[in-house]
Amino acid sequence: AAFWCEGKNMTNTYITEEDALYMKREKRILNISLAGTIAFIIAEFICSMMTGSIAILMDCVYDLADIVLAVPLIILVPQLYKPATSRKPYGYAQIESFFIMIKYAALLLLEAILVAESVKRILSGGNDVESTVIAIFEICVSIACVAMYALLSKMSKDQITPAIKAELFLWKLSAISTM
Repeated sequence: AAFWCEGKNMTNTYITEEDALYMKREKRILNISLAGTIAFIIAEFICSMMTGSIAILMDCVYDLADIVLAVPLIILVPQLYKPATSRKPYGYAQIESFFIMIKYAALLLLEAILVAESVKRILSGGNDVESTVIAIFEICVSIACVAMYALLSKMSKDQITPAIKAELFLWKLSAISTM
């Protein structure tokens, strides 16, 4: 069954009930991922200030960049479910792939800058940090990343869109990189 959607993002469009449910689920998954990332940014900022760890502060900056790039994608989700038209024979799904490419390119560039900064700091002698607190924090972060990955995987088992796949990849990468 199809129904008429009106509103800011879905003006004058017929979409199926199934598409509406998928859209709602995808948006929920991306919002949960966004909330998790915000929680990590707060925790990483606090921990970096408490321990003097530049590495944790860089993780915070990376996560902040991820949020800046994720919010527009969440806003675009309703567009992705608009059907193809004669003017847009492929629909709007191409937007998602294009945006994910931009997101990963920006994150890769940021990662290169952060690695270069880390090497520069190491070569200049580094700085003193509270290693025990950092180790405990990183173990907790790794466990939380695995839990977030498991939650998002379970929520998206029937629906793996490129945006969800990208979020799952980032949570898996975070879990592995903090171990």
